Amino acid sequence: MKTKSGTTRTNFISVNCLFSEEPAPIQALVDWSSGGFVFNEALKNTCSLLVSSARSKSLEQHFSTIQEQWRIDRIEAQKYLNVIVRASATCPNTKFTISHRELNFLSRHDGALLLEIWESSELIASGPDLTMDREELRFSDPYLVYAKLRIAGQHLEPEDVTSALKLEPSWSWAPGDIDPWNEPYTFGAWSLSTENAKKIDATSLEQHCVYLLDLLYGQRSNLRRLREQGFLCQFVIFWEANYYVTKTILSSDVVAKLASFGIDIICDVYF
Repeated sequence: MKTKSGTTRTNFISVNCLFSEEPAPIQALVDWSSGGFVFNEALKNTCSLLVSSARSKSLEQHFSTIQEQWRIDRIEAQKYLNVIVRASATCPNTKFTISHRELNFLSRHDGALLLEIWESSELIASGPDLTMDREELRFSDPYLVYAKLRIAGQHLEPEDVTSALKLEPSWSWAPGDIDPWNEPYTFGAWSLSTENAKKIDATSLEQHCVYLLDLLYGQRSNLRRLREQGFLCQFVIFWEANYYVTKTILSSDVVAKLASFGIDIICDVYF
């Protein structure tokens, strides 16, 4: 697959998992002072906070650490979960994957997910100089977001996917079609995107995911058959930052729906 961008890498600073006896809004768990997190005082007596922090770890390794701590601490009674993934970019565009295994772990615990991405690790290290007041906080919402389903394969014919899913793609190409660099594609691709969807808040990833998942939910078995045929199926979340730190939240309902597809999510973030 041709690309005009270089390899990107994401530094995962920490994964913070808060298990509770009752559902708690994920916003209540975050204090944005000094660019960090403060455990909400009102939740201390009913919650267990598990943290995995090491910049050398992958997101999968962080989640493995959390799950091991969960088994050791035996906190099964606290079934509700909120997760805060904190990371920094290494260049203006950073990409990372949230696997279907991690989505399943969240879904089993009615988990909501907050993603907080910083423009650089140096900004996080600056700490108190980056205190965010309530006026600043609104700028950390994305400037632009959208979501899409992407299906690709060496022998993929777009009309076959359209027929299988009973949906028209936002764009597609077949092997042998000419790419933007005037060379033939060596694989086929089919994509359904919310980028140009009307009546959706351009800054709400939640709304874009709900819109896309509602279109696809009845086609999960057909998507599974496409994967069984060897085609690559991925959800892609795109968002453009409005500030040196950008955050977005997916509710437990959306996480559960995403998990039900058994498909990885590619997060594509631009500063």
